[in-house]
This record gives sequence, C-alpha cells and structure tokens, in this order.
Amino acid sequence: MFNNPDQRRHLQWLNIKVLDSNSKRPDFGANILKSSNWVGPVLIGEIKGEDKKHDNYMCLLDLYRTSSLSLESISQNKYKGIIGIQIIGMHVPFYITTQLASKFYVMMEICSITLPKDRTEILSYFPNVSNLLPVLKYYESSFEVQDNIEPDNVTSFDETKVICMSKDRKRKCPVVLNYWTPSFVHIFFSCILIIFLSTICITTSILHKIKYVVPTFKKHINTPLSKTS
Repeated sequence: MFNNPDQRRHLQWLNIKVLDSNSKRPDFGANILKSSNWVGPVLIGEIKGEDKKHDNYMCLLDLYRTSSLSLESISQNKYKGIIGIQIIGMHVPFYITTQLASKFYVMMEICSITLPKDRTEILSYFPNVSNLLPVLKYYESSFEVQDNIEPDNVTSFDETKVICMSKDRKRKCPVVLNYWTPSFVHIFFSCILIIFLSTICITTSILHKIKYVVPTFKKHINTPLSKTS
C-alpha cells in the first residue's frame, strides 16, 4: 500500500537500536531513495501490541512522538504533509500533519480501521477498505514540496521535557504555568474603581426616580378636588 519500489518509495522498519540516537526513530516509516541517499520520512508509524492497548501513558507517548517527528520532517524537507499511523493492537488510526503558516501546524485524524484477528473476520474487514482511499490520496500529495511557506528550524523533540517518564502518581508536573499574581496596589485600585462605578450607578438610578416622581407629585397637587352634589 505504501511501498512502491518503482517510484523509489520504500516502507522500512526503523526500530533497530544500534546507537543511542536510533531510539528517536519511529517504529516504521516510508522514505524516498534519491540517488544513493534516503530522504524523508513521508510516513511515520508507531506500534503497540495488544497487551499495551490499555496503557494510556505509552499510547499517548507514541502519539506525541508521531506528531513531533512529523513536524521535524516537514521542517527539514518542506513536505506538504506527513502521514502518521498509530497501531494499537488491532486498532489503527491514520493522521496527517501539515503546515498552514509559519510556526502553525495542524494534525488531524483521517480515519481509523480495525484489523481482522483471523480469517473469519476478513469478510467484515472489506467494507473498511474504502476508508483508506483518503489516506492514499493524502499520501500521494505529501511528496509535494511547498515553497510558499518558509519552514521553521525545528529540532528533535525531547519528550522528557513535556512528559514525565515516571509513572508515580505523586510525581511533579513537568509543565510550569506562569500566571500573573495581582499585588496589593492592583487590588486596592480595583476596589476603588468598583466602588466608584457602583456609586455612579446608584446615583443615576436615584436621579431617574426623582425625575419621574416629582412631576407626578405636582400633577396630583394641582388637580382640583371634584365637587360633591
């Protein structure tokens, strides 16, 4: 499906750890052979077995790796998009990551399918084949190079800076939010402003009532009493 040697597009298993830097590679990917050099990837995939499908931590980590490696490939190769595949047991969602503007990237899900476990489920798998047509369409257009958007100088992401590797529920959050804390002066002037606005509202309401009540009172005073027979 993604492997086409005639067009020099090869789907490769990349999860072979020879050096420490190889650990940052995806499990599998699709590269292009230009002359004698591999260029890419244009497709990034991560795999987790059936025994890991309930491990939300590892599944989210794979999704984060897929998005970060896709962003890095777009930045280096100026591709129009990168296809991401996350295999979790028999469930396979397909994603596409593209750059819409400078420092603005979007990753969305194209579709998701469920693989057959054995030959008895192959017939039920055929209706899902049509869902893969948009994936192939995006995959063919991903090889296009976009020159109208200047790519960002994105380097390899370190997931430890965003995701804590420990599974201890009492671990500290690695993300620090910087929020503004008001000082005493800000609180004081805010109270003064609230009191001032409240006074204006109350005064306006009282004046409006006086403007309505006074003419009505004068009208009742100037009205002569009716004569009794």
